[in-house]
Amino acid sequence: MIPRPRPAAPSIGTVTLQVANLALELRCAAGPAPVLPRVPYGPFLVPSGAPGPADAVVEVLDAEPVPPAGESLYDTGDSWSVWRETDGLCFALRAGPDGPLLWTLRGAAPFARLRLDLAPRVRAGTAHGAGRGMLAYPLDQVLVLHLLAARDGLLVHAAGVRVGDVGLALAGPSGAGKTTLARTVGAAGGVEWLSDDRIAMRHQGPEITVSGTPWPGEAGIASATSAPLAAIGILRQGPTCRLTRLAPAEGLRRLLPTLSVPWYLRDLADRALATVDTILARTPVFEVMLDRDPRAVRDSVLRALPAAVGR
Repeated sequence: MIPRPRPAAPSIGTVTLQVANLALELRCAAGPAPVLPRVPYGPFLVPSGAPGPADAVVEVLDAEPVPPAGESLYDTGDSWSVWRETDGLCFALRAGPDGPLLWTLRGAAPFARLRLDLAPRVRAGTAHGAGRGMLAYPLDQVLVLHLLAARDGLLVHAAGVRVGDVGLALAGPSGAGKTTLARTVGAAGGVEWLSDDRIAMRHQGPEITVSGTPWPGEAGIASATSAPLAAIGILRQGPTCRLTRLAPAEGLRRLLPTLSVPWYLRDLADRALATVDTILARTPVFEVMLDRDPRAVRDSVLRALPAAVGR
């Protein structure tokens, strides 16, 4: 008797993204690997076969998303929302307040495994995020924000720069001068810009690190580099360039509005705030007042700020 051939197992396509030393594997149960555009994700893609397990695995399915059922925890009103279901959390995005679901992301903290139901029209590039691949905003930041919070990390509205062998975080809201600063200072000797808009800070063992992310500002700076965090600067426009060291309580008050904290999830919010406490206990915070003199701005960032912390 000739045995019947077994059906071939479905192919599994994977791609791994690494941000702040956090490896996120996207796995398609059937079909090719997920497509992520080279800009801005290219520097963050991990080569196939690289050693080490992923910190989180996202199973990607081409399926009409099932609406969340349970308690609504947070809703932006015009973008994504998060719900508490019986077996975990559900993040969801609609095409407008009353539009169809584009994706749902389900999992439970610490989010080692998640399931992403992606409407086929999104994967095909005919809906939200067309041309940007399946990780179109806000899905990419929703994923990384919560993964970081569960692993002693934070997403920060800040520019990041490596000066020599240390890193600086330069925080501030839109309009504070992060992108202008990156363009003004430029690529001076021994300087590498990590991002001009979004960075990650993470407590790992004995170190606090600052890392670039795939979410640049207008200057388009998105580096996968990390560096030990030496200081945090709170940017402010003013009549002159000046550094002022802030007391810990004032540093926290000024930094807090720039942090992405999942306040709607008590356990994660508490862990994120504990991470903030650890970072501020080890890292000085300065007000960095900047004027329009390019030479003075470069001196403040490249010389005065590292010198103030003995680096």
